[in-house]
Amino acid sequence: IDHTRYVVAYDAFADNILRGEPLVADGREGIRGLTLSNALHLSGWLHKPVEIPFDEDLFEQELGKRRKNSRRKEGGDITFSTEGTY
Repeated sequence: IDHTRYVVAYDAFADNILRGEPLVADGREGIRGLTLSNALHLSGWLHKPVEIPFDEDLFEQELGKRRKNSRRKEGGDITFSTEGTY
């Protein structure tokens, strides 16, 4: 994995805190990505489309159902290479 882009983002984050320099990303795109991911999960769990913004209480309730039935996975580490996929 090419970690260069992460180093750049972390350095920019530190530079913002220390010297007020601009961020590479301010977090809004991360929140949007997480919102989309959560909406996709909720849609799959409910077997129907959901609107964004979605009912966060319903999401937490559905996530809780899955947590309750979750179990520790046995076996060795699984590594998935994303090389060449972006």
